[in-house]
Amino acid sequence: MEVQLRFGFIAKEVKIETEYFKIYRSDKTEYDLSGVVDSRGWITSYDICRKTKRDKFTRIFNLPRNYTLQGEFLSEEHAKFIVWCYSFLSGMRLSYLDFGFLDAVNVKKSVFCFLVFEYDKLLSICYNYKNDYKTIASIIHMLFISLSPEGYLLQSDKFSYLYTVFDSCFNIIAESKGVSGYIPHWKRIDILSEITDINPPKCFTRIDKNGKYHIVNLRNDLIHESIFDGEPVGYKASYGHDIYELRNYCCKLILYILGVLSKEYKEMDCSSRDCFLNSPKELYSLF
Repeated sequence: MEVQLRFGFIAKEVKIETEYFKIYRSDKTEYDLSGVVDSRGWITSYDICRKTKRDKFTRIFNLPRNYTLQGEFLSEEHAKFIVWCYSFLSGMRLSYLDFGFLDAVNVKKSVFCFLVFEYDKLLSICYNYKNDYKTIASIIHMLFISLSPEGYLLQSDKFSYLYTVFDSCFNIIAESKGVSGYIPHWKRIDILSEITDINPPKCFTRIDKNGKYHIVNLRNDLIHESIFDGEPVGYKASYGHDIYELRNYCCKLILYILGVLSKEYKEMDCSSRDCFLNSPKELYSLF
């Protein structure tokens, strides 16, 4: 079916065309974002409320939908899925909703540690993804939420979101390989490494005195005891780098599921602060 789907916000000029669809700028208006975008490229719900002089603060806000996705799709959900994939690959949260942004969005640069230049080739691969579109969209959405800048999330919040992303990726990958039944969390790390051949981050390999993965203990204490790193949530923040590693690992898992993980980015150490090119050469895929 033919679908035209408006989405945004993209602050630069972009044009992408594949054999299945095209992405082009449909709204030529030059929007004044002065006083809203900070020096790092972030737009926050607080700044939007302040500039528009709203009577009541809200975490949800809107930005112009200045681009259009047009092409042949299996359904409207299929087209929305491509917007989510483009959002993830570009590292900039995009939305097809009137009010589709929560807390904050970066409109200047990717918030991830991989770069994409050949969007047409990678998005064409994503187009042929045949599994549940909404699950992948939800995973990408939660990954972006975990990146909200300081003042919106506690460190325990970010950890909880990212661990949920990791766990969701595990479920997709394990199910595709016929791994069924309940799998203890400490086993999931080893199973993922064996299936994907993606090295887990250092924060996943630390073992406690009982031989259990420390990161699983963090998760269990948070979920079952409301404790994070031995203290009530918000009382301690010593896992910033671990959260950074976990985010990079989650990015690799999502790319792997979509079939667009490059060898260069796959072999990158999750603790690296460098950006790596995710090109369409030597791709690793779940399916």
